[in-house]
Amino acid sequence: MIIFSPGGRQLINAAVDQQSDPARKYAWDLWAAANPRVRRAGDPWDDGRGPLPQEIVEIALSALGEMARRKRTEREMAQSEDDIAILDNDLSRIKAVVRLLTEGPPAQEPMA
Repeated sequence: MIIFSPGGRQLINAAVDQQSDPARKYAWDLWAAANPRVRRAGDPWDDGRGPLPQEIVEIALSALGEMARRKRTEREMAQSEDDIAILDNDLSRIKAVVRLLTEGPPAQEPMA
């Protein structure tokens, strides 16, 4: 199963917490509590226990999609270049986690 970075896990947690569907929040919270491991630099991307449950992937993707829409709306109304830069950074992080969920971890280069 994919192991999220601490930042990726926090991002999904925040996105799910902003959702209005208590059943989805509950399902994510149960899964997250049962799978607390996060990866650090150099750790494996996968724990070898099979793919993430499809329900968990769907919950995370839906929540991240909603978060991205809110961030894009905020970006359109941003008043400063600093605010735009912060929102662009947030959107890049969301995109990276969505890519991990949809495409899997990046290919590992062989050690030289």
